[in-house]
Formats: sequence, C-alpha cells, structure tokens
Amino acid sequence: MWVKASGTWMMEATARSILVPVDIAAVLDGLARRSGLRNMQCLVRHDLVHSPLRPSIETTLHASCRRGVVHVHCVETISIACLSTRPSGWQRR
Repeated sequence: MWVKASGTWMMEATARSILVPVDIAAVLDGLARRSGLRNMQCLVRHDLVHSPLRPSIETTLHASCRRGVVHVHCVETISIACLSTRPSGWQRR
C-alpha cells in the first residue's frame, strides 16, 4: 500500500517523491495484536524504495479499510458540506 508521507504536501508530488510503500500485512498484524504501531518507519517496504520518509499517522486507518481510499482536505467542499443551507443540488449523505 502506498501512502503519503507524514509532513509532506500533495502539491509537492510533482516535484519530489512523497509516497511511501507500506507493508500492509505488517500494519494489519500490528492492529490485530494491538501493538500500538509506534514505529511507523519499520513498516516501510525498503525493498521497494529507500527513503527517510515515514508513513502518515493515518496509515492504520487506510490499511483497515483494505480497499482504495481517497482522502482529501478540500476546504471548499468541506465548508459547503457543513452549511445548514447548501447551494441547490448539494445533499448531505
């Protein structure tokens, strides 16, 4: 599973490598054993890439979903979704 590295910005993705390959089996095993997964760097698949970057703190959430996850922080969309009176065509789901 590839995740955005902690402390990086998506807008940097075209200028430098910000994604980190993670051993999803190790993440799921750590969750099952409730080991805490405090050392996220040990979950990086160094056989695929050598990088000092560490996975995002949300890695465990994404791994537990086990399917594709698109996680964005689009301020405009979030602000519209939170409005009590939204523009026509917008529905809260």
